[in-house]
Formats: sequence, structure tokens, C-alpha cells
Amino acid sequence: MEPPKIVILEKDPDGVVERSHLKPGISRVQWTNENNIGMAKASMRFLRELEVELAVLGEQPPEINFTPQGTLLLGTKADQAHMLESYYTQEKCETECRLYRGKALKRMFPWLNTDDIDMASYSLEEEGFFDTRELLEAFKRNNISKGIKYVKVVKIVNLLIENKIFRANYRHSIQSTVMKISTEKIEQLVRLETINSQNHTRQ
Repeated sequence: MEPPKIVILEKDPDGVVERSHLKPGISRVQWTNENNIGMAKASMRFLRELEVELAVLGEQPPEINFTPQGTLLLGTKADQAHMLESYYTQEKCETECRLYRGKALKRMFPWLNTDDIDMASYSLEEEGFFDTRELLEAFKRNNISKGIKYVKVVKIVNLLIENKIFRANYRHSIQSTVMKISTEKIEQLVRLETINSQNHTRQ
């Protein structure tokens, strides 16, 4: 059997310790940086086409329960310059955002106490929230269907790659080297970390 070309070492694959997946994921485009806005818009396109992008033959299409919902950002007079800068950048990137002040703000959001609010920004599209856990599971199923290997490990102390030791805290060294590992080395790494995890559990 051909060893996997990509291996994901996961300390908590079942989400028992890590709790971030219990919170809803939020997609929003109201950023100041153009690159962030571009990534947000690309992510939104990906979520719209999720059933195709993460489809797995023979399985039900992924369902992350995406709910479109604009984000309402509020600011005082001190935030005015930053919010205006953000709005102009968003407008340049062709996002559908609106700024509200004074009477327009009260009319648009009558339930909101605007006594200490000078300005509000609201997105009309490309924002919403979704089930983070379901999205992670959809990615995992799709990865496994493509031959990507998931291995549960307790802790990576260092990696022995081509007779060179790379300690786990030197992240840049590891990341730049992992791309060069042969499939045989990956198979050895998977087997080694699996054994280490089992030994650690017995102790």
C-alpha cells in the first residue's frame, strides 16, 4: 500500500479538549485591509459551493447550516475616522456595506439605544454564521477521501528528517522542511508518532 503523501498530526481530533468548534463560525467582509476583504469574499464563494467543493462520493453532501446575516458594527466619535477608512476600503472592494448616523441610524435600527453611538456600519450581503463543527468534519471527510492521513499524537518533541533533528518549537524550520519529506519518511513519521502516542497513554 502506498504511504500517504500528506499527514495531519492532530492532538485532539475528536474535539474533546479544544472547544472553539462549539462556537458558531462567522463570515464577514467589514475589514480595513483589502487582502482581508478579498479573502473573506473568496471564503464566502467557497461556502456557497460547499456541496461541490467538499463532496465525497457515496456520502451525503455537507450541511453547515449557513444563515445569511449582516454584522452591525457600532462606534463612538473616537471610532469615526477608523470606520470611515474601513468603509472607503470596503467600497473600493465592491462590498455591499452601509454607514448610518443620526436620524438614519435611529430609523434603521429603532430598537437600538443610540445615545452614545455616533456611527454604525452594516453589511447587506456576504456575511453570516455557520456550524463550525460540521465544516471541520466536512473538511476531514474530504481529506480522507483524497488519501490524506490523520494521526492522533500526544506531543511532538522533535522530528528526525534525513538525519537532521528539528525541534517542535522551531516552527519555521519544520514547515520549510516538511515539504521535502519523501513518502517513505512520512510513513516512518506516522508509525513513530503512533507508537509514541500509545506508549504515552500506557504511562
